Amino acid sequence: MTRIWRPLYYLGHFLFTQLFRLLGRWQIAGGENIPPTGGAVIAPNHCSYLDPGVVGCGLKRPTYFMGKKELFRVPILGSLIRRTGCFPVDRDKQDKEAIRMALSVLRDGNLLCMFPEGGRSPDGTLQQASGVGVALVASRAGVPIIPAVIRGTERAHPPGARFVHRASISITFGRPIETALPDGQKANKAQLAELTRRVMSEIARMQAEPPA
Repeated sequence: MTRIWRPLYYLGHFLFTQLFRLLGRWQIAGGENIPPTGGAVIAPNHCSYLDPGVVGCGLKRPTYFMGKKELFRVPILGSLIRRTGCFPVDRDKQDKEAIRMALSVLRDGNLLCMFPEGGRSPDGTLQQASGVGVALVASRAGVPIIPAVIRGTERAHPPGARFVHRASISITFGRPIETALPDGQKANKAQLAELTRRVMSEIARMQAEPPA
């Protein structure tokens, strides 16, 4: 399993936190909704390359990430993100190896961030879920899903931008959505679809509320 090299991870945590503070107001809300131990899937909206840094800096516990496989082909970057808990996923198919890795991360009691939209929103609005991957992984591992809302990164660094701009950035973590079924049952397609709908509806509801 991909292992987090903690010195590098916390160096990145420090540098990104300083960046967000320089860009504008940096806020974290709902931290009490993150379990202090045990596995959980963090499911935020996604509109910028800054978003993984926002999630990581918003959490006190180290967090693993699924990242599109193309990122791992970039020299230096690919090696760095592997060492900070990111592993590749092929978004063009059901990537069984990525699912196996995600389950291993969660069953070992770690946090895992997955963006249910599958990619960045082109205009900052919440897109439809790209599939039921978040629900599938969380339910199979028997861990909760924590919906989250990231604000400000669509202005600080939207898709296609070459430079980072000033903007206040925040992340709000919602209440856990339980996924475990009675007697260890496996969720069927309809149940996974309903769980996905609940997650996306909660993200949309949180987005509609004023920032904490």
